[in-house]
Amino acid sequence: MREAYDESGARHALGVPWLPDADARARLAASAEAAEHVRSLSVAKLTAVCLDGEPPYLVSEYIEGPTLRQVVERHGPYAGDDLYRLAAATATALAAVHEAGAVHGALTPEKVVLGARGPGWSGWGWPATAAGRPRTCTPGAASSSSPPTGRTPVD
Repeated sequence: MREAYDESGARHALGVPWLPDADARARLAASAEAAEHVRSLSVAKLTAVCLDGEPPYLVSEYIEGPTLRQVVERHGPYAGDDLYRLAAATATALAAVHEAGAVHGALTPEKVVLGARGPGWSGWGWPATAAGRPRTCTPGAASSSSPPTGRTPVD
């Protein structure tokens, strides 16, 4: 995932999946459609999808904050009420993703961001990202807007 900004200056997470063939593109399209129906404050909302452009891209809400891995490495493992709140938010996010029929991939400490409104799941389980800069979607594509610009890695 990469950090990106739209024309208004709003920050987003930008994913550029590697889709080697039409079958992979079709699977991702179905997964992205399901992801658009996920309703949870603990999951980064998918805001734009363009799979017909080269390269394809997905844009989601950016969650500001350190990852769970970063916090545990700095401060040690969670315990007590903090652990309970983290587990409850993570389970709620997982249930929302499953309820929508979306594919989530691995739920790793790098994908859990400890934001201002609590733990959030970011970085959906899309196929590995391809190198390169996203460009405007091709005419007639699912979305005719350009991806946000100003890319820097998000970790």
